[in-house]
Amino acid sequence: MSVQQYSTKSAGVLWRLDVRTGGRTITRRGFKSKKEAKKAERAIREEADKGIDLSGARMELSEYLDFWLDYGNSKDWTPRHKARISNYMNHVKKNIGSVRLENLREYHVIKMRDAFREHWAERTIKQAEIQLKAALQDAVKNRLIAYSPIADLKTVSLRNANLKEAEVFEPHEQVKLLEGAKAYAKRTDNRWYMLVYLALGTGLRRGELLGLQWKHIDLENEYLTVRQSLNREGLKAPKSKAGIRTVYLGEQDCEELARYKLWTQEIYLKYRKKISKNDFLFFSDDLTEMNDNILRSRWDTIQKMSGLKVRNFHTLRHTHASAMISVGMDVKTLQDRLGHASPTITLGTYGHLFATRGKDENKVALNNWRKEQNLSRDDRRDDLLSKNHA
Repeated sequence: MSVQQYSTKSAGVLWRLDVRTGGRTITRRGFKSKKEAKKAERAIREEADKGIDLSGARMELSEYLDFWLDYGNSKDWTPRHKARISNYMNHVKKNIGSVRLENLREYHVIKMRDAFREHWAERTIKQAEIQLKAALQDAVKNRLIAYSPIADLKTVSLRNANLKEAEVFEPHEQVKLLEGAKAYAKRTDNRWYMLVYLALGTGLRRGELLGLQWKHIDLENEYLTVRQSLNREGLKAPKSKAGIRTVYLGEQDCEELARYKLWTQEIYLKYRKKISKNDFLFFSDDLTEMNDNILRSRWDTIQKMSGLKVRNFHTLRHTHASAMISVGMDVKTLQDRLGHASPTITLGTYGHLFATRGKDENKVALNNWRKEQNLSRDDRRDDLLSKNHA
């Protein structure tokens, strides 16, 4: 075995390993220290002893990821989930796909992270890194490599990401948005105003809105129930028990929904049908459930008509949460309303808003307390003056 130093422009001084086993020499590069290279040498010999396919480690990452997505993973993915992971891995392949498994190191991923930041949010980058780590762990299970070269990699931190990513519509933008949605509804129909209005007023996710049926709406008791979500794979139950929830409505919300229901009944009558409890609130032109691709394109049009910057539909959920925090809703109540599995998720996303409110509340409380002190001091002074005069 030989271990040698070599220099690179991007990563500085690194170490290279040449080890002879099974009648051939195996070369690995990119080690940060001599100690790390020797550790790899022991792993290579263990690979040979265990019968692990040493040629597998010579596969390029791109080739391996193609194999992993088709056959080499240990997951039971839905088609939509697999498509999302494939998208992550396609971007990984563009950046570091030519690196062989045997040469892959943490610094490759960290360098790729900087490239991703040009067009991805921190959460998306973190998900890509999590999936890449899972892929390489499966390579160990498939006996292509003895250990994952990025097993100890700490994925991108989201500590400072929430403030940037939880973008909201400001109050004046909300007014413009609702006006724009109403104008668009006059040109088309009432579905598009009601979708925006209800999303802004409840914080429901897009799929949860599309999954609403009339049996989930109780106008008399002023609440709706979330029991399912509708996406490209069809109706699905919420990911956690917390997702099944009651969301209370205001009087104005119920009035809007009642008017919308009357309009919906008129539409159904044109097709010689009666609206039933199992019918969806938001439907396609043929009265079947609505395709979320249609919603996405209409949503972009509404924002442009409103003169606003185009943002994703989920921004309405963030805006609702921000509004509830601003009027004093506590963490636990907001968690229940949004369907988060724990308060930690709520605080992780909106903690900075609670912190801002806490600062303001502290100021108000402190100022009120000081005023009470001053009033009390004035009362004592008046008592002393009256006694002196007496």
